[in-house]
Amino acid sequence: MERILGVDIGGVIISHNEINGAYLPIPDVFETLKELQDKKFGKNIFVVSCADTYLRFAMLNWLSVKKFHKETGISLDRVHFCEERKEKARICQHLGVTDFVDDRKEIMVYLYNAGVKNLYLFQGRAEEEGCYEYILPHVKKIDSWLTLGKDLLG
Repeated sequence: MERILGVDIGGVIISHNEINGAYLPIPDVFETLKELQDKKFGKNIFVVSCADTYLRFAMLNWLSVKKFHKETGISLDRVHFCEERKEKARICQHLGVTDFVDDRKEIMVYLYNAGVKNLYLFQGRAEEEGCYEYILPHVKKIDSWLTLGKDLLG
């Protein structure tokens, strides 16, 4: 079975923490995505994020400024946005996503119910502490891109 990877942007590719007014990439994200594309997924890596119009523009601009496509090989036509978090599940079903990385347990619930087989909770969010705990047996908690890369590459 062909594996297809979906990846969130905020908190997974782009850090939530500003440093000197700028948002930085999560450590090792570009290198790991490039390695995953080259060694396992090929063109089957998609970015799927929930964002309003302003945030979409800001995220696409960030990806452009940081040379995301050049660094990872993932073209901007493989970046998909939705208005509501639960819509990520529909997009993933349409793309045939088998593996997904997100920092929200809420998203894990939607994706699990949509049949996405391999779910990776990237670091998690403090505001979800104590929420959606029932999804945890169905997800793998990941603390870094290096750990995720090793897990996905076997």
